[in-house]
Amino acid sequence: MRVISFNAPIYFEGTFVGVVGIEIDCRTMEQEVDHITLYENGYAFVNDADGRIIYHPRMDVTAMETQPEAPDGLLSRSSFIRYTFDGVEKQAVWLTLSNGMRLNVTVPVSEINGEWHRWVNEIIIISIVLLVVFVIVTLRFTGRITKPLRELTAIAGQVNEGNYDCRLDYNGQDEVGVLTKAINSLIAHLKTYIGSLNDLAYADALTSVRNKGAFVIYLQNLDVELREAAEKPAFAILIFDCNNLKSINDRYGHDKGDVYLKSTCSLICDVYDHSPVFRIGGDEFAVVLQNSDYENREALLRRFDESGDAMRLQKDAFWEQVDVARGMAVYDPDGDETTNDVLRRADRLMYENKWLTKELRKKTAS
Repeated sequence: MRVISFNAPIYFEGTFVGVVGIEIDCRTMEQEVDHITLYENGYAFVNDADGRIIYHPRMDVTAMETQPEAPDGLLSRSSFIRYTFDGVEKQAVWLTLSNGMRLNVTVPVSEINGEWHRWVNEIIIISIVLLVVFVIVTLRFTGRITKPLRELTAIAGQVNEGNYDCRLDYNGQDEVGVLTKAINSLIAHLKTYIGSLNDLAYADALTSVRNKGAFVIYLQNLDVELREAAEKPAFAILIFDCNNLKSINDRYGHDKGDVYLKSTCSLICDVYDHSPVFRIGGDEFAVVLQNSDYENREALLRRFDESGDAMRLQKDAFWEQVDVARGMAVYDPDGDETTNDVLRRADRLMYENKWLTKELRKKTAS
């Protein structure tokens, strides 16, 4: 049986007297890792701090003479990594576990982008085919439509290049006029449909706020502004972590856990109603503060803590008593090179807040 061993030395009056330890069946970890799946070919695996793979659902590590190493790039300090493995470009995220190991989740980039790319391409192809059919039929009956047809061709090229803000101005009552109205309507519907696809791709299904993908893009755009703007933008990042979610799911069911997450998200959105809110993990949320919310950040943070305390006193059901650890980091133009520096600091402060709150409650209870 493969096990994970945790050992600690024992000292008595400064003298080493022995070791106490515990061994956990690796199958416990493997079952949890196997439950993590994304898209068709996304999966999770675990490696140690030195980059050696401990468990991988698609390879038998125990049968190998030496433990395989994680692919190049996965030991990066960045939480969001794009790399190539066996000729396949992949996107991965990782989380450091309490024992120093890394839990990695990886998905082929083609599966992330493939679905909506396929629909857009199909719609564009259908649009072009319809346009060509209409042009051929119209050309057989009249030669007066040369100019409108050239405009139609130009519009088709713009749509094919991804520009959906174009529009035809021909208002004739002939066949070309009918075709022009149809193309304008098609472009308008196509623009709306692509906007809906983007909303679906970057919205969290449970809470309706923006998801982790939207958060990554938002920070990337902010990084561009940090590099290129003459005056650095002022902003802060808030990280929230829902305490007790696992206990609620285990004791009362995942439907009550969903109520708990929605209540937490609602509280965050109520307090920070002028800032973008993101759900970046199962029990984690993030807010980027700018403008008026940034200027009032300390007051808003106190309001959030006070509102959370009030909800815990008012609600009887455990899953309605919002209990959230939070950490806020302000961008320092002299010390922070990227938004990732601010994000890491906010995450650390959130864990410090979680620990301090826990210790305070222990003292209060005693």
